[in-house]
Amino acid sequence: MALLAVPKSERAGLARRLCDHARTADRHRARTQKLHPRYGTGTLMSAAQGYQKVARNAINPTEFLFSLQILVDTLCACQRDQSS
Repeated sequence: MALLAVPKSERAGLARRLCDHARTADRHRARTQKLHPRYGTGTLMSAAQGYQKVARNAINPTEFLFSLQILVDTLCACQRDQSS
């Protein structure tokens, strides 16, 4: 997970950027029928491809859950922003 590769203080910002990148890529793909050149298909996984990751065997379960919570909170906020 890309969020685990950055300091805790930067995780919320990175989550927001990933959400924005995925939305940008999804719009690009819908408009052009092609992948976005930098952010891919419009998924979070695709948007995160350019970021450093933590090896699975090095993931701290507690930190993973906290990062997952940040990601879910960010996705909810992005959804609310998009609905407005």
